[in-house]
Amino acid sequence: MKIIIAILISLMILLSCTEKKPDPLLGTWIINFDETLKSIESSTAWNGMSPEEQELIPETLMEIVKYMAMEFTREKIVTHTGNFRTENLYKIKSKTEKEIILEARTEDTEVLLTIVFLDKRLIRITSANATEMDYYIWER
Repeated sequence: MKIIIAILISLMILLSCTEKKPDPLLGTWIINFDETLKSIESSTAWNGMSPEEQELIPETLMEIVKYMAMEFTREKIVTHTGNFRTENLYKIKSKTEKEIILEARTEDTEVLLTIVFLDKRLIRITSANATEMDYYIWER
């Protein structure tokens, strides 16, 4: 009986060591309003805006937050914008604990995306091709 218990314990330890960690990127991400507003307000772009433009940012951002989400599957980035949905295949170019660089394909372009894990629930996604979304902070 002691041998069977020892074998079972050994198997449980072995299985727990080989268990794969869940991929931290997979799932649906939405824009975190408060963190994104902080990001925008601390940017050089903010300093270049007029007071009138700065006043419009929270309201505009709230509208964007209401209808935008990004979903990462093992092969695709699915972008939800209101009733529209786009899917783009991607490949992982490099991956560390804090950063993933993806190569995503649109209809006619390949885009490098850098995903930085700010903590376990927040990420920032930047693109080599555009800066519009550099200030957005996404949460799961």
